[in-house]
Amino acid sequence: MRKTMGWRTVGALCLSLMCGALGGCDEQPVPDVAAAVEQPPEAREGEICGANADCAANELCSTPVDACGREGVCAWIPEVCDRTRDPVCGCDGKNYDNACFASQAQVSVKSMGTCGPPPCFSNSDCAATSYCAKATGDCGGGGTCKARPTLCSGLFKPVCGCNKATYANACKANSVGVSIFKSGGC
Repeated sequence: MRKTMGWRTVGALCLSLMCGALGGCDEQPVPDVAAAVEQPPEAREGEICGANADCAANELCSTPVDACGREGVCAWIPEVCDRTRDPVCGCDGKNYDNACFASQAQVSVKSMGTCGPPPCFSNSDCAATSYCAKATGDCGGGGTCKARPTLCSGLFKPVCGCNKATYANACKANSVGVSIFKSGGC
């Protein structure tokens, strides 16, 4: 078994009263038990992998940030993580307080910061008061759920909706849950 250890001195642990009562403290290094990590003989740390199954039980197939599903390298799963809040979005689409917690869940980091909302593809993916807003002309693509406008101006600037109907303006189309196919009538 391969083992790595951190070290600290007993002197850092001795209080002056205790050291005085015991006749002084030796400054001998002792193993830092919290930093001790054992690696089994079947460990594959640093080897190229395509999935967690390619690595040992206490490792994950770690990919670079924003490289989900690509080739990675086997990396140890930390036993203890710092509680520092530095949110990351995991390749599983879930939020983690920091990259260490994502590693403990055997998940690589997709992006720094929290995950955005999942994309919608139709109004049924959104709340009743929202619609699936898509980029102009991308009627079949993914969008984001946005609240349907409840008040629209009387401005006449026609648009063609993704449903191939003409609306007086984009706000009027969006208020009935329709994204824009193009400017102008259909």
